[in-house]
Amino acid sequence: MNQQPTPLQKQINSIVVTAKSLVVQTAEHLQAASDFLVACGKRKEMVHKEFDDNIGKAFTLHKSLTAQRKRHLDPVIAAENSIKQKVSAYQIEEDRKKREEEAEAAKAARAEVEKEKTAESEQLESEGYHEEAVAVKTEVRPVVKTVAPKVKAPAGLSFRTNWKIEVLDEKRLIKEAPQFAQANQTLLNATVKSLKEKCEIPGCKVWAEKTPIQKKV
Repeated sequence: MNQQPTPLQKQINSIVVTAKSLVVQTAEHLQAASDFLVACGKRKEMVHKEFDDNIGKAFTLHKSLTAQRKRHLDPVIAAENSIKQKVSAYQIEEDRKKREEEAEAAKAARAEVEKEKTAESEQLESEGYHEEAVAVKTEVRPVVKTVAPKVKAPAGLSFRTNWKIEVLDEKRLIKEAPQFAQANQTLLNATVKSLKEKCEIPGCKVWAEKTPIQKKV
């Protein structure tokens, strides 16, 4: 069902129709155009009178509600950020411990392999197999990689890892890695983002920041 135009809308429609038919080719036309512009000004005043007061009230209400929302949201966001920082610090520390455990396990595994090789080499030497003993002692044997158990995050919680890089010694950076001359931060950021923990650039510090992400429930 079509909505009936309001009295104001009818006057606006009349203005639009008149504008389409009005031509300015004579002095009389010019006067008519002048009168038409006066009528347009009056219609604009009518529109403002019709809507400006409510628009002003709506704007005031909008500002008030926005301020109230901010007043209620800010403490929640601050609390959320404080816990995110704690969660991030915990996860970074757990990752560090995991890397240390894996490094220690790899070191112990390599030591065990060397111990086995030494024992075998000494046994062969005692039996008179000198060349075989030397071969066993110098051979490269694979070391089983040990992966520390991963701490399982609570359901719905995941982490976004952001790799960061900071220039600590610009002179060393320019001298040893001239492709990063003038501490090109854009290139540095792209490099650390690509290489992650394998990124090693002279004069720079590389680290990871973990941002916790909680899925909506």
